[in-house]
This record gives sequence, structure tokens and C-alpha cells, in this order.
Amino acid sequence: FTPREIIRIMVDLMEIDFDPATAKKAISIYDPACGTGGMLSVTKEHLLDKASNEKEARNVEDLVQLNGQEYLAQNYAMCKADMILKGETHINITHGNSLIPHIESVKEQGDQHQGKHYDYMICNPPFGVDWGEYRKDAEKLATSRYRAGMPPSNDGALLFLQTMVEKMKPANQGGSKIAVLFNGSPLSNGDATQGESEIRRHILENDLLDTIVMLPDQMFYNTGIYTYIWLLSNAKDKEKK
Repeated sequence: FTPREIIRIMVDLMEIDFDPATAKKAISIYDPACGTGGMLSVTKEHLLDKASNEKEARNVEDLVQLNGQEYLAQNYAMCKADMILKGETHINITHGNSLIPHIESVKEQGDQHQGKHYDYMICNPPFGVDWGEYRKDAEKLATSRYRAGMPPSNDGALLFLQTMVEKMKPANQGGSKIAVLFNGSPLSNGDATQGESEIRRHILENDLLDTIVMLPDQMFYNTGIYTYIWLLSNAKDKEKK
């Protein structure tokens, strides 16, 4: 459960380029571990808050597309139900495992957003998620999505990050921005040449990292750990490159 004020900070930091008064082009938002849909809903609420009249609010409803995937069936069902109750029409919420391919040789539902690209991505993947039980399936992507490296099977945080990086639009098509919430592990775990270190190197060498924001402790209701917002972009302003 991500406190709503943290989601709002993440949305603010992404600086979504969308003015309800003048926007004519649709924007897509994606969360690969969307849970009950809180991050997607708060992102859209943030854009609705910018609307100063009914016409602008309708523009937000027409042009903002919410996309997400959730692994746990109960959370997926709650997310879909919530979106329906809110009257959302431009949604694509799927049930599956974002970290593995959605192919015939894999028994469970995989990533049904494979090959798609999004303008903005926001996520709080589960801290310390163990992906060992579907390691063989994830390794089918070792030469494509996860070519930078694979972290140990007891923490899939950086797999989620690479999943989002793969879904960034090319810079010449406007690029994409990512806001993801991690604990301290992805920031420092792994020695040189190991999976986590190689993934961080890939992000730095491809100039994808924009900012890392450290949040105070005691921000989450069930843990006192420090958390960090990672902001990535492949369409940085010239002075940030």
C-alpha cells in the first residue's frame, strides 16, 4: 500500500506534459505492478486537478489512457471494479506476470503489454519480491529485455525497472519518463560485474537516470525503512544530459 501523498510527489516529479486547456494528443500511463490501481488513479486525479472547467475535465477524460498489469487475481479484480465504478473508459488493465513473456511455452499468464510503449510509467513494485519460482521463464528474456543483467532471485525490483525501460518510447518519438519507488537494495546491492551493478551501469551509460530522491523513514504504514524515488528519462533537457 503506497501512501497517496507519496504517489502525488512521484507524479509531480515526473512533470507530465499535459495541459487540459490546450491538449489535443492522447497520453498513455502504465504501471506494471498496479495493485488495486491507486497509482494510476492518483496520476489521473492530478491531471484533473489542473482542469478549470467542465470542458477541460472532459479533455482529460478523453485523452488520458490508463494501462496496468497485476499479478494477484484479487488485486486485479479490485482494480478493474474500481475503474468501472469510476466510469473509466480509456483503460487497459490486464491480469498477468509483468516479469515473464506471454508465450505458449510459459504456463502462467505473462506480460500482455509486451512490445508496447508508453509516455509515462509509474510504479511501486513489491520490495524484495522473490522471482525464483519463475526464474526459467524470466530467463527467456535474458538476451532482450534483461540483457543488461539479472539480479539475484530474492529481489526482482530491477527486473521491474528493466521492464519499464523496454517500454520507453524512442527519443525521436518524444521519449518517456519513469517514476519508480524502491527501497535501498537496488541502489547499492551487488558488487562490480554482478547483475545489479551491471543494470545500474547500463542505466548510467545510456544516460537514462534523471534524479534519485531519498524520502524520510516512517513514510510507510508497515515499515520504517528509507525509500527512494528513481526518475528516468530518455528525452532529457539539454542541460541535464
